[in-house]
Amino acid sequence: MALTSDFNFVYDGNHMSDPNENDCLDGFDFVINKWSMKKKKKQVPARQYLHRSGTLFIRLLRDTRGSAIISIYLNQRHIAGDEQLLLCARTVFQGIEHYITEVCKRARF
Repeated sequence: MALTSDFNFVYDGNHMSDPNENDCLDGFDFVINKWSMKKKKKQVPARQYLHRSGTLFIRLLRDTRGSAIISIYLNQRHIAGDEQLLLCARTVFQGIEHYITEVCKRARF
């Protein structure tokens, strides 16, 4: 996975997340089980990764079809006004954003 091999993140375990916190859930299917009436789950397991600098957390949520939502969180407590750590977080974020953009472009063709 690119997060651990290219971007210096470490796997931090599964954490429960609420996919409904995201505004763009059209096309995603988080259900209780295949026999339910498509009831939305309040919490789903998400794989969490932590950047080795401690500045960013990433959560990867997958729906029933394997589609993914990636949430990136800034670790405000750790950064606490440190400009170097904030610059590190921005640089890593921009690298991930560029990587995702390129992967999506290649997937279309």
